[in-house]
Amino acid sequence: MDGFDIDDESIGGASGFISQPDFDAVIQNLCSALDSASAADGKPYFLTITPAGGSAQVDKTNMGCFDLINAQCYGGSLPNDFTDLGYPLNQIAWGINTEGCTPICPTPSQYQGLAGIFNWTMSADSACNYKYTQQIASDVGYSART
Repeated sequence: MDGFDIDDESIGGASGFISQPDFDAVIQNLCSALDSASAADGKPYFLTITPAGGSAQVDKTNMGCFDLINAQCYGGSLPNDFTDLGYPLNQIAWGINTEGCTPICPTPSQYQGLAGIFNWTMSADSACNYKYTQQIASDVGYSART
């Protein structure tokens, strides 16, 4: 998959500050650049964001630029933060954090209709012998490799 992902670790906090109008302009420029690249070579390019803390700076002005929103459910974002804005449920993924082998995993009813589930850090899950990666695979219908 080609494109650009923004890992928004609480913009406005320790990771720096950008005003909402400037953020919207950056997002629009990224979206336009990816659309131009796609028109030039015929390949799809995707713009995604992984915001922490509610919807962060994703709002009704810029949400249409994102092909996928990865809700940091371990960082204070939930899918309804984005569906409440009108963003499609099937373009949102639920994120879990396996650090410390104590993730908060969604129930099947919580991730039904979502684009998927993502494991924030596979290296942390290695300490759990990939228990949660295997659980995610099982929950979504994949069988373990042998």
